Amino acid sequence: MVSLVPPDFPNVLADENRLIQILFNILHNALKYTGEGSIEIIAREKQHMAIIHIRDTGQGMDNVVQSLLYSPYEQGQEYDEGIGIGLLISKKLIELHGGTLNIQSIPNKGSNIYFTLPLADESTQNKEYATFNAQAKTQLSTTNERELSMVSDKHFRILMIDDDPMNLATMKSIFSISEYEITTVTSSEKALALIQQEAWDLVIVDAMLPYISGYAVIQKIRKQYSLLELPILLLTIRKHPEDVYTGFAYGANDYVTKPINALELKVRSRALIDLKYSIQQRLHLESAWLQSQIQPHFLFNTLNTIASLSTIDTDRMIDLMHHFGEYLHASFDVRNLQRVVPLQHELDLVRSYLYIKQQRFGELIQIEWDIDETIQIDIPPISLQTLVENAIRHGILKKEEGGTVCIRIKEFTTYVSISVIDDGVGISPTQLEELQEDYKGTSSGIGLRNTNLRLKRIYGQQLQIQSTINQGTNVTFHIPKD
Repeated sequence: MVSLVPPDFPNVLADENRLIQILFNILHNALKYTGEGSIEIIAREKQHMAIIHIRDTGQGMDNVVQSLLYSPYEQGQEYDEGIGIGLLISKKLIELHGGTLNIQSIPNKGSNIYFTLPLADESTQNKEYATFNAQAKTQLSTTNERELSMVSDKHFRILMIDDDPMNLATMKSIFSISEYEITTVTSSEKALALIQQEAWDLVIVDAMLPYISGYAVIQKIRKQYSLLELPILLLTIRKHPEDVYTGFAYGANDYVTKPINALELKVRSRALIDLKYSIQQRLHLESAWLQSQIQPHFLFNTLNTIASLSTIDTDRMIDLMHHFGEYLHASFDVRNLQRVVPLQHELDLVRSYLYIKQQRFGELIQIEWDIDETIQIDIPPISLQTLVENAIRHGILKKEEGGTVCIRIKEFTTYVSISVIDDGVGISPTQLEELQEDYKGTSSGIGLRNTNLRLKRIYGQQLQIQSTINQGTNVTFHIPKD
């Protein structure tokens, strides 16, 4: 990305925060759809107006997609992914400033998005700006509240780490206090303590910190948070490209070189935060999806079992109703939408599930527990339960004589090993290969795939599966003790 805006380009009459929002939306669209090539920012003057061009060599837009920008917005209306609501919001903001936005685009060759803004007249700037600001705020609140809330309602928390207080003050001033809560620290030790104590949306860290370097800080953060859970932006010296390579090796998501360009810092920071939230939303949706996967036939069969026991064994019926209630409560517990839950919470869910299954199938289901009772760890929710359910439904109950499921949880020096072992029908080599190739292609592997994805995102590792036809399956995963 190259800025060809002259250093002495005159000021424009605009709200600074809204102008940054306009540029961010347009640049984000250009970056998103330019896999290879270049992006240029150009500014020129014409008839007391500034004309700003953002040109890219990306995939471009066809006439249908471009036309969406000029259609009136209606609640519930959907926009093509190639244009996004961000450009529509930018168009409306530019028009409120007295300018226009236009697109020139050729599919597979690139786009030229350009807009106009009035140039500032120093003698009347304050009076005109005050008038514009009052008018714009009124119109924004009445006609664009819904659209703008999608972009600017969140309050993001950023931790900045640099041993130079002046650098910290400069970087902090770049971010709007209405959208960002900035905490600055000058020592690595204090920063690491804050990361342990509080939740953050982004960490900005200087590579050359005293005592504990920026690279060491990144390395320590990565022991607790993955690249997608807590993004890190590295600050480096422009003439030292090796800093960038080292930063990526230790786990940085992106970098900005010194001396810092204000727009670049803000755009890169917002892009990392948006990525974090989009991934977080997907994880929550996946967890909610997994949480909802109580099969209707499981509920129906359990209720039938309760009804049949009411006439032959009321004590067993009462026990079964109690465990069924515990199972439903644990299944729909809001904690299941969290990143991790205590091991005991997951075990309670598994025990309730197994009790219900044993009441239905009797001697066909045998359970062995091999657990170190002193273990205190957190694990992804509905992970162990998914493996146990898979072992029963697709393992031992596929055999006429049933079988045994062993739940083994053992503590080692650096990790805790969690295994679900069954002596069921096993998995064919073809199915096993499909499961191990990103867990796609088998109907019985939906729960396994979801669990595997979460393990990879949180810990950077995946399920280990060993299976032999007609002998059984062993599914294992490790939880780092850190």
